[in-house]
Amino acid sequence: MQSSTLCQTFDFFQNEIELDSISISRMVRTVPTVLAYSIDHKLRPTIEFLQYEVGGGSGEWNGWKRIISRYPQCLTQSLENVLRPNVSFLQNDVLHLQRLSDVAKIVSLFPPTMWLQTTLIERKVQYLKSSLQLSKEEVRDVIVTFPQILGLSVEHNLMAKIDFFLSDAEMTHDQLKDFVLYQPALLAYSLEGRLRPRIKQLQHSSITFGYTPPYLMSLSDDKFKNWLDMHTGDWSISY
Repeated sequence: MQSSTLCQTFDFFQNEIELDSISISRMVRTVPTVLAYSIDHKLRPTIEFLQYEVGGGSGEWNGWKRIISRYPQCLTQSLENVLRPNVSFLQNDVLHLQRLSDVAKIVSLFPPTMWLQTTLIERKVQYLKSSLQLSKEEVRDVIVTFPQILGLSVEHNLMAKIDFFLSDAEMTHDQLKDFVLYQPALLAYSLEGRLRPRIKQLQHSSITFGYTPPYLMSLSDDKFKNWLDMHTGDWSISY
């Protein structure tokens, strides 16, 4: 595969793709070899795939420029062996997405879904479905809303948090399911840095987490403290 000169590649990103110099510099610092790739055989086909097959056309292009500048790893992946099969897998095999906009949203929010191992993706989807008793439609909604969940390890992350909510936080399966459907990012918060300390504070105030607003863990520390101060004593919930 013939490579392009550094000047040609820089000109391609700056004038054809219209990336600014800061984005190009960030991209090159992250993946220096990107400047050595062939424009016609590597870079342009990958970008057109993102723009037209995933993004749906030039109207969605600004989002893909951000992906290229912030996740230039996508330009190092094989289009035919990795990127296109992964997107097809998400759309047809594991999530059965009905709208192309769902694919675009997943990839835009969490570009690594295009190169994560499909076996790992499927295992995480199946674990979420079984542990939270989610329907096919519900697990699809969770992934489309917060695809970053696919970057979490089952053994070292998801499993520990779900067990924590069902045991230490004394939530029922239905309560946890409702909380995750409302805010899938709940499973991404640090167990030791946020979830466990806040649950202990709630329990100290005789407030059961499963009966609190489902957005509670997303509050900043100051806002969480204000909420707790406001509801301790006059609105304690414990069953």
